[in-house]
Amino acid sequence: MSNKKVIITLITAFLLISTAVFAKSDLSKQFNNYYNALDADMMNHDAEHFTITDFTYTKDLANIHFINGDLYLLRYINERPTTALFIGEGRVDINVPSEAERNALESVSGKNSVAEDFKVCIIRFADDFDLVVKEKFTPEVLQISWDVYNTIKEEQADFFFKPIINHTYDNYFEQTRSIFERNAKGLFWIDFNRYNFLYDPNRPFPVEVGYEFEPNDFAMTYPVALPADLTTEQSNFDLSTANYQTTPLGYTPDIYLTGLDGQRIDSARPDMQ
Repeated sequence: MSNKKVIITLITAFLLISTAVFAKSDLSKQFNNYYNALDADMMNHDAEHFTITDFTYTKDLANIHFINGDLYLLRYINERPTTALFIGEGRVDINVPSEAERNALESVSGKNSVAEDFKVCIIRFADDFDLVVKEKFTPEVLQISWDVYNTIKEEQADFFFKPIINHTYDNYFEQTRSIFERNAKGLFWIDFNRYNFLYDPNRPFPVEVGYEFEPNDFAMTYPVALPADLTTEQSNFDLSTANYQTTPLGYTPDIYLTGLDGQRIDSARPDMQ
């Protein structure tokens, strides 16, 4: 057996052993327990109920105004809720500070910004949304009624968060990951009407706006994906001057100039240092 084959065999064995050790570790078991808890049924579990009036919560680009209604916090992990249900009157406003993203949003939704009144919304979160709510309102502990349960199910709001093959990321995994690092900048997702808004600090572009392009779609269309804390207006002309982080692999490339017939016309080897 060649030295190369021996090295490959040793690396493979190491990876298999490492994977097996992690699978049996306490951290892995805790992660799996948290992950599974995110899919717990909403019925027959305690929830905190709040009567909400005139409450605004801001998450990056999204301004969410709960005018009045009932808010429920549930699916507790580490004594902190991870899901919120709201039934009442509310509004979400999202102004997109990027011309390209606005055009994309308009192409799928017919509008280049979000200004939606809603009656029902569901929120998945691993930030401090619950703490902000409790600073302003007093809860009572109860169980979700059939009326509330059926209202949420009819909206199919929770459906779009569940992990499916159409999603680039496993939302349960991302939320569980954020729960381990829980802070004010944690994951926040809200579904209302045919829109949803996501803030996930662990994604390359943390801010996303999704739209249900066709009724009964199995996955949302995401025309907006932006960096976090983007406040300055970006026009399409700005894209040509944007600075992109790159790692050069070399400074002396081979450049070939060829014709349409594939014949080489000229070549060069510039020094780009």
